[in-house]
Amino acid sequence: MFYHSDSPANNEASENSQNAAPIASLLKRRNMSRSKTVNLVSPSITEDQKQIPKEKRRSTPHKIQLCNNTAPLSPSRVLSQLPISSPPTEGKQEHSSAACGETVSSENSCMKREQVSKMSENRKITEFFSVRRSVRKTKTTMLKERQQDLEEAILSQTESGLAVYYFERKGRGVVATQTFRKGEFVVEYAGELIDMNEAKLREMKYAQDENTGCYMYYFQTKNMQYCIDATAETGRFGRLVNHSRNGNLVPRVVMLKGSPHIVLMAKEDILPGGEIMYDYGDRSRESLQYHPWLAS
Repeated sequence: MFYHSDSPANNEASENSQNAAPIASLLKRRNMSRSKTVNLVSPSITEDQKQIPKEKRRSTPHKIQLCNNTAPLSPSRVLSQLPISSPPTEGKQEHSSAACGETVSSENSCMKREQVSKMSENRKITEFFSVRRSVRKTKTTMLKERQQDLEEAILSQTESGLAVYYFERKGRGVVATQTFRKGEFVVEYAGELIDMNEAKLREMKYAQDENTGCYMYYFQTKNMQYCIDATAETGRFGRLVNHSRNGNLVPRVVMLKGSPHIVLMAKEDILPGGEIMYDYGDRSRESLQYHPWLAS
């Protein structure tokens, strides 16, 4: 619906509005559009408006629009589409660069905090407690270490913790001067390693001399028979260890550089002052006839 008026005042206002600047015209139209929008909300004419003469009422060339719709040529739409540009100033550039720097620094700080939090979460228990290493050894490792200890004892001719003692009925013997634990090396039966043919010849020779004792040790290993002749006085303690069926030592064969050696190991715990003995193992009738003490 349009309102028209042919009054000279309205025509003069229209001419002035056409001659004004575009921006002022747009602002004026914007105000007029707002007044029309308000009239749409309450379309009924109030009592004050009824009293105003028709010739003094102002008319508008614009079409009435709804409040929720924006006119295609409304001042607000035209102002929003105007290309307004201004050259950037140094202050703005510095401010933007400073803002970028602050953003980068804040991002770096956030990343560092995240890394620290991840590192704290990924900490291992070993950082707080020491690693408890197992002291248990495998059987193979224990046998290897035992072999190395025996080889070292043989090469060094270890005979510590022993002393020669004279007994009235048996003659010389060896006693312990320190404690030997079960399975521990005590002494080596040291002598000359010979084969069986040589051993038989020496047995016949020693039998002719009543003052010569029996210090021949026969044993078998790797399907071979050997004899260790310890008849000659050498000062080694192993050849003086006496016989007993209930001895506290047990003989073992140790291979060293391809040659067998006889070592005497503790069968049980041996205390200081106790005599060390082992079973010779000879039960032959002939041996018992000439050496009856082998039966005890």
